[in-house]
Amino acid sequence: MSTDSANKTLVAYHEAAHACLAVLQGRPVVSVSIAPADASRGHSDHGKLPEDLDLAYLDEEETEMLVQEIRSLVGGELAVHMFCEKHQHPLPTDAGGAADWNTAIVWADAIAEGDMDVRQTVLDEAQAWTRQALSGNWAGITAVAEALLAEETLPGHRVEVVFRDAMAHTNT
Repeated sequence: MSTDSANKTLVAYHEAAHACLAVLQGRPVVSVSIAPADASRGHSDHGKLPEDLDLAYLDEEETEMLVQEIRSLVGGELAVHMFCEKHQHPLPTDAGGAADWNTAIVWADAIAEGDMDVRQTVLDEAQAWTRQALSGNWAGITAVAEALLAEETLPGHRVEVVFRDAMAHTNT
């Protein structure tokens, strides 16, 4: 596998994980793409948070939305690590997932209201949930990643169909 092909594969798994985790949490997926957009390597557009969300005053529903978004954010890099482990592929040295992690930390801070122990617990629990979700749904994530490699961009309804079909075949 060439370097460009390997990088594209990693981006496909990263973006597929974001989208599939949104599907698993009942959040809408608008589209997902591995076509470079601006400075990014790909893009997953799923159930964004409300524009008027006030991080200083979160109710229970808003807190749950943030937890779901944190799970989706950390899932991209976790999927890349899992792919590399499964295929004895070297981990990428770039910081492509750093922005996702930084955003996850900001949102965990909002949930924790400044309590560093609570923030760490939020991040640890999100990471544990996400790792389990990725492991249990790897066939669906792989199917979406392969569809992205073939088509570059998938509309949200196609992500859901590819993911659910792959999981249905895995569970039969």
